[in-house]
Amino acid sequence: MKHKGFVIGITSIIFLFTAISVSAQGFTGPGSGLSLITISEANKLRDHSPVLLRGNIIRSLDRKKEKFMFKDNTGEVVVEIDWHIWNGLSVNENDTVEIFGYIDKKGWWIEEIEVKSIKKL
Repeated sequence: MKHKGFVIGITSIIFLFTAISVSAQGFTGPGSGLSLITISEANKLRDHSPVLLRGNIIRSLDRKKEKFMFKDNTGEVVVEIDWHIWNGLSVNENDTVEIFGYIDKKGWWIEEIEVKSIKKL
């Protein structure tokens, strides 16, 4: 009986993460509720707000913790990209990417964006 509850719990978690990743895919235009914004605009949003950003990952900050510096034409922000989010994708500082994630604020400023999906353009 405990095993069945464990399997159901794990399946629910996998489904939740899949739903989050898929939410950044597909139609993102008018009426979708999620539009491409800049880092400057993201700084005005509340903690845990979903964001869709376009720019470049310019350097690795800490490989163990999977943190990188992301830049667009309005600024820079730390992004956390877990190993499984990469899904085999390779990018360098010259590649333009779109990231979907959630803002993690400490006080008034963004501490980092927790990335749920990344796409190379």
